[in-house]
Amino acid sequence: MALIDCPECTHRVSHLAKACPSCGFPVADHVRGENMGIGDKVEFGPYSWIVLEKREGKALIIAEDVLRRNGGIEFIPYHSGYEAVTWEDCSLRKWLNSSFLERFTAEERGRIVLSSLKNDDNPSFGTEGGADTEDRVFCLSIAEAHNFMNVTQRGASDYWWLRSPGRFTTLGADVYSDGGVNESGWSVISDELGVRPALWLTLR
Repeated sequence: MALIDCPECTHRVSHLAKACPSCGFPVADHVRGENMGIGDKVEFGPYSWIVLEKREGKALIIAEDVLRRNGGIEFIPYHSGYEAVTWEDCSLRKWLNSSFLERFTAEERGRIVLSSLKNDDNPSFGTEGGADTEDRVFCLSIAEAHNFMNVTQRGASDYWWLRSPGRFTTLGADVYSDGGVNESGWSVISDELGVRPALWLTLR
């Protein structure tokens, strides 16, 4: 059982409760996502998330915080070696869809949608984005980061990776701590950036 803050009164309540015992807020509906709004903070699995988009019974959510590994002391590189690489083959994608995904229960994983991702070329430099992919957990693209900038700039205190390439395929695009998008990118082996996983969540 996990405890979450009631969105109405902030009383700590079980995520399995139908309603908050303090104020009566419909916690079950909130956990399922039925009353999510764009920009709302929601709890799913062991993390807090921000809602970016809702459509067709699904919500696109992104981690509220920039995540690190090893208890929060180690940033996460885009790739394990310094070489030309795209999202399809990078180690960050593999980690998100294996070790990170395993942090959720079987029931929670069942709500995470297998998403078809368009991996466009870098819009400023034309760097090849690589093949399209299917992922349950992913990083935003440059285009998505620009589109959702007003929402994603909240909560982030570190730089975080995008799945798009930077100026070269040895660089990965990223987002600054102030929300600005860096299309030139950082070295794929940089240990100075974290990750804000994103996923599509089934609401019913």
